[in-house]
Amino acid sequence: MNHPRWLKHLRILALLIMLSLPVLFLSLRIVKARQSPCALYESIRFDDVSNAERLINQGLVDQPCRGIYPIHAAAMQSNQRLLQFILNKGVDPNRPDDETGKTPLMWVVGNSSLARTRDVECFDFLLASGADINSKSKYYENSVLNHFASNGNARLINELIEHGANIETQNERGQTPLHTAVEAENINAVEVLLKHGSDTSVVDKNNETPLDIAKRLDLPEIQKLLTE
Repeated sequence: MNHPRWLKHLRILALLIMLSLPVLFLSLRIVKARQSPCALYESIRFDDVSNAERLINQGLVDQPCRGIYPIHAAAMQSNQRLLQFILNKGVDPNRPDDETGKTPLMWVVGNSSLARTRDVECFDFLLASGADINSKSKYYENSVLNHFASNGNARLINELIEHGANIETQNERGQTPLHTAVEAENINAVEVLLKHGSDTSVVDKNNETPLDIAKRLDLPEIQKLLTE
């Protein structure tokens, strides 16, 4: 039985469409991947500002990649241009990430220790944009000073205090930055905190003062500093 020529053409067309569908779906998946929150994260991480801005304009400004939002990724890179672009979209400068509970300001300090000019400029920019230096992480309720009292250097801790960090703030364990510094055996941080007048009589939820912790851990040098 002979089929009309148009029917043969239709069958060939249908076959070509069926063969091309997997390629089409793969192409769509690739395009979607290139427009995903994690694609935006990678663009920010590699300082591809133009692509990052394009993806943000497509509505990804509030979409996290593994718990990290674009504002935190930009803070990690100390990328002031992107931070300003993101904040202009109405993002809260104190927004915690979903992974660690850290704010953008905590990420700037944590990733850079304010070692470069761009880090300090980014830090100052966030403060001027409404970031709260005394805001606390979603987990453990650590302020930026609480966090870096354990492992920060004297210059960094001094910088935080001079920018308004509260030296008496307490985390969920009731510890002030001085408690944290003593427990971490960070003698340089202890010296800076004492120089700025940190209260040595505050007790944490274990009913311990910083001196009690120093005695428990047998830290004679820190004990001496706390009793001078």
